[in-house]
Amino acid sequence: MKSRVVMGIGVALVAAALIIYAAPELSGPAESGLAGQIKLGLLVATSGDFGAYGQENIEAAMLAESEFNKYLVKAGENWSIQMVTENTQSDPDIALEKIRMLDAAGVKLVSGPETSASIISTKEYAASNDMLLFSCCSVAPSLAIPGDNVFRLITDDTKQGAVFSLLFEHEEMDAIVPVWRGDVWGDGLSEAVKKDFTDGVMDEGIRYDVNTDEFSEQAKDLAGRMQEYADEYGIENVAVWYMGFSEMIQFVQDASSHEILGDVRWFGTDSNTNDVALVKDSTVAFIENTQFTTVQVSASGESAFNKVRDYVKENLGREPNSFAHSTYDTIWLIGLAMLEAQSQEAGPVAAVLPAVAAKYEGAIGSTVLNDAGDLADADYSIWGVRDGEWKRLGNFDYKDRIIALDESG
Repeated sequence: MKSRVVMGIGVALVAAALIIYAAPELSGPAESGLAGQIKLGLLVATSGDFGAYGQENIEAAMLAESEFNKYLVKAGENWSIQMVTENTQSDPDIALEKIRMLDAAGVKLVSGPETSASIISTKEYAASNDMLLFSCCSVAPSLAIPGDNVFRLITDDTKQGAVFSLLFEHEEMDAIVPVWRGDVWGDGLSEAVKKDFTDGVMDEGIRYDVNTDEFSEQAKDLAGRMQEYADEYGIENVAVWYMGFSEMIQFVQDASSHEILGDVRWFGTDSNTNDVALVKDSTVAFIENTQFTTVQVSASGESAFNKVRDYVKENLGREPNSFAHSTYDTIWLIGLAMLEAQSQEAGPVAAVLPAVAAKYEGAIGSTVLNDAGDLADADYSIWGVRDGEWKRLGNFDYKDRIIALDESG
């Protein structure tokens, strides 16, 4: 794919970037190279370790598709978008199969895939076949590459690492034992925090294979380490930091046979936040007793945020992770970039996308991108399982490095 070149944004796009919610003044249709129904890819997991979030992302994408098409009608355009959804099954190899299927169907612009492992498996094929990938959820720092064919509407984990380090300090944790799935995401995030956490002991940690489905050995190892740290620093000052997807259910079930692991604090990531299985499964008592606490990018787009949240909640019966808000915005941004570029080809769309994103404000708030095509900045919300349900406990102001927790948190 051609390197990114930021093009000027016309009056029509400035109006478009305000979106339906601001009721912009719309001029007549642009002199368009677009016509008819244009297919956009949606590469998500509706099964496997990331399946719950994939379902939320589909709902958000469908809402964005409907609203963007209404916008085009209002703008007098004679084209529309149609989502073509493919299930990666949370498997990077299947993600590659699905990207090939989208390409064969003539799809060149894709929202997804969600995970960093799936980005790695698909990006080379996508680049070789002039396809653009726009991920809601991939955060591995190693994928922050200027000029490639991958955009990510989320900050990379160098920032989340700083958030966790300050959260551990705020909670007066003297020793942390990280546990993570052994993929590009888990490896990247664990390394980011190990570099940033300097006010205590960061154990070398326990890395497990992504195909592991039984964790008794890892749980035994973890229990031994936690007991040693608890004896040295006090049980209230040591914690487990877990980095994984839905396999956490099985990990916790195996961990619950060790008393020490139910007596120490547990922390998790954005990939655990608002996971309903953790509060519906038999693990909820363990999760609540350990004051399980997570962070995620704070979606702050006011009216658009509320609309996405309410739509997903109505259809799925639960409040979505912020990944859904990012997915919603990726669809709008791809559509607006197509409108500006007057093209459905990856190169022209990629060239204008950074400038489009700089003008747009959606469900996650500001969508300004950095030189690597990732979300430049974001604040974070702090969540936890309390009283048997997920609750927002507070916020982290990234710029000022301030953590503000509710008294109940």
